[in-house]
Amino acid sequence: MVHCSSVICILATLIAIAPFLTVTTHDLCPPWKRTEIQHAIFFSNGTIKDVDANQLFPPGTHWAETANGTTNLHACPCEVIKPCLRKCCPWDHAMDNNTLECVPHRDSPSSPDWFRPRTSADTESDLIELGQFSIIYGNYCMGYLLEPHFYPDDEFYINATDGTLEIPKLKEFGLNTSHYCLEYVENDDLYLPYVCFNPLGLEGPEDICDTIRYSIYPLGMIVSIIFLIISLAIYATTSELRNLHGKCLMCHIISLLVGYLFLAIVQRSGGSLNDNACTAFGFVIYFALLCSFFWLNIMCIDIYVAFSSFTPPRMHSSEIKKFLTYILYAWGIPFLIIIVTAIMEFHPAVESGKFLKPEFKTTCWFFTRSSRMAYFIAPVGVLVICNIILFALTAFNIYKVNRETSILQRGSSSNRREDKIRMKLYIKLSVVMGVSWVLEIVSYIAGGSKCIWLFTDTVNTLQGVFIFLIFVCKRNVKEIMRKRYKKLINKLRNVFSMPSDDGSGNREPDVEQSGSSRSVETASSSLPSLELTTQVDRNPS
Repeated sequence: MVHCSSVICILATLIAIAPFLTVTTHDLCPPWKRTEIQHAIFFSNGTIKDVDANQLFPPGTHWAETANGTTNLHACPCEVIKPCLRKCCPWDHAMDNNTLECVPHRDSPSSPDWFRPRTSADTESDLIELGQFSIIYGNYCMGYLLEPHFYPDDEFYINATDGTLEIPKLKEFGLNTSHYCLEYVENDDLYLPYVCFNPLGLEGPEDICDTIRYSIYPLGMIVSIIFLIISLAIYATTSELRNLHGKCLMCHIISLLVGYLFLAIVQRSGGSLNDNACTAFGFVIYFALLCSFFWLNIMCIDIYVAFSSFTPPRMHSSEIKKFLTYILYAWGIPFLIIIVTAIMEFHPAVESGKFLKPEFKTTCWFFTRSSRMAYFIAPVGVLVICNIILFALTAFNIYKVNRETSILQRGSSSNRREDKIRMKLYIKLSVVMGVSWVLEIVSYIAGGSKCIWLFTDTVNTLQGVFIFLIFVCKRNVKEIMRKRYKKLINKLRNVFSMPSDDGSGNREPDVEQSGSSRSVETASSSLPSLELTTQVDRNPS
């Protein structure tokens, strides 16, 4: 037996005991399940001992690897009898809370056994017995540090038997070394877990669902953005659709478009954003999504007023005032909410980790469950409930209109019919947007498998497609677009119908072309006139 305490001795010994080493050109275990041995004892039967970790590795659980002229010794601690516990940094390093980087630990040279983690941040006495674990080193994922002393939802416990991590308030249980690592944080004088955003490797259906989510969400939002742009362009360039209801729909589309655009950016490159950019993106997304729900609420209010008002239809000038009032409500109230949120985010009196501090810089969204509930889920829930109540009242008013013939005097039957059609469109949009977000909220509160809620989460990313199907793919809009394109084609034909030259410099009209153009015009004029439904044209979302 040869005992060496330096890398040079290890290299010399590797040559001497080469027949007993398991040297392979492939990895016996993935990077996040291996450890690099700095000081080793070699036995004649091929077993080696990691002196630092006091761990034996039988043949088949270790190998030598040469790269760039340097030979290193690796082992697979998780393949031996003991369960694994991952230390984020090398043995003589700790973590800096500000940079999340490994820095030399001041006490490690004089105290080889200085690393003594506890089962939780609040526990003073329950030390983890490291001798019952195989210790592996290094952090191989992007993630975040649990800080229960700042964020109550981050309360955690480490199972002293198998080394798994539990976060009860976030409904996370049984996280193994592929999901987190443990480290001493010098700034806080605490042992804290560093949890991965994406678990290392695919180890079960939850990981597969996570992979699908992160692939589908950006794609779904990009598809929604395309359809939202098409819908907005059609309504913005068609005068027949730019009535009060069409303008409300356009505002709803603009709000969703901005929110989805910034969400897609965060989904694709959120990890590369600095704290300031992440905070700015979070506020933009938050404001845009809030506005989209308030504009949906405006449309529900408007259709309720249409069936409950006994006054004649308002003139164009009063519709402008009405629209300005809607703008003040649907963009003004979210702006006030944003101001309150910004105060809680930036005011120096609100310390990090307080109950309702948003912390946008961490994830480009609300970091804690309590802040998400207070600032987003609660307002959206109130709006969804209001919409349900408004639809119920509107349905009751329609019932009264059908029962009382005197009500027919306040408007033509065609106007009533148009309002009913418009209400059906609003109900469709509210069902698609409201129900999907209600399920999103339920999934958030109830927890459970991510795979269960994959469908509803995906539906939420496709709102732009549903808006296009509900408000663009309808009979009167398609008829308007068909007539517009037919006129455009006729104009292009007239432009490219060049008169003939008789050779004397006098140009004579091409009789055949002119006749053809006239025949098309005549055919066009013989089409039945389009009766626009004001409600459909104004429909927001």
